[in-house]
Amino acid sequence: MSAGKKAFFEWIPIRENFSDSIIYRNFMFGSLINFIFLDTRLVGRNYARGLDNADTNKTMLGKQQFEWFTNQLYNSQNTDTTVWKIVAQQVMFALLLINKKAINPDQWDGYQHEREQVLEFILKNNIKNVVILTGDIHTSWANEIYLDKTKKRKKRDFENIIPEFITPSVTSPSLGKITAFFGKIFIKSFFRHVNFVQLSKRGFVLLNVNKDFVKADWYFVSTIKKRDFTVKHAHTEIVSASGN
Repeated sequence: MSAGKKAFFEWIPIRENFSDSIIYRNFMFGSLINFIFLDTRLVGRNYARGLDNADTNKTMLGKQQFEWFTNQLYNSQNTDTTVWKIVAQQVMFALLLINKKAINPDQWDGYQHEREQVLEFILKNNIKNVVILTGDIHTSWANEIYLDKTKKRKKRDFENIIPEFITPSVTSPSLGKITAFFGKIFIKSFFRHVNFVQLSKRGFVLLNVNKDFVKADWYFVSTIKKRDFTVKHAHTEIVSASGN
């Protein structure tokens, strides 16, 4: 693990915390954004083999990071009063369950108790304008995460929804075209909270943030094997700000 951390800080353009190599942190952009960066891979995560995905002993963030995270959300709503609380992290937060079983327990689906704790905190404390940015899965998604499950969902009712924007990889492998084709059909058939999914193309997401909305645009490149390539816009998601 120490070798992995060393390589990470040597090769990834990130401000290093030299005291304990902690990567979870936040950056304030005036009164517009509190960027909250989590570590969902190393610092507090346990893999606890044999435990059910809903077991309260399974933790994605760990106690210290969880408290720091919820304090960031609370302070951004009540003290610093930033419009947007944008949470950047590594694994998909939206549910992907079949018969209540996690398709990929490496994601937040495998840590359901702590996932519900996060959502309950946001709902209980009336935290507004939360957006989740996710990577690592090498594919593109635009998901809706429902806060209050007792209410009937209304399309684009962002008082009750947290959007999750998932960026594709730049060069890392994704799914083959045939697998991606049938995978997309399966996902769109069973998961209505997925607004957009693309499982084979590589590219990037551009985020446009102002006091009124967050706009995410997915772009895909024609090839990563040649210097000559084209870039095509594929999808747009817009989230309007609600009152603070």
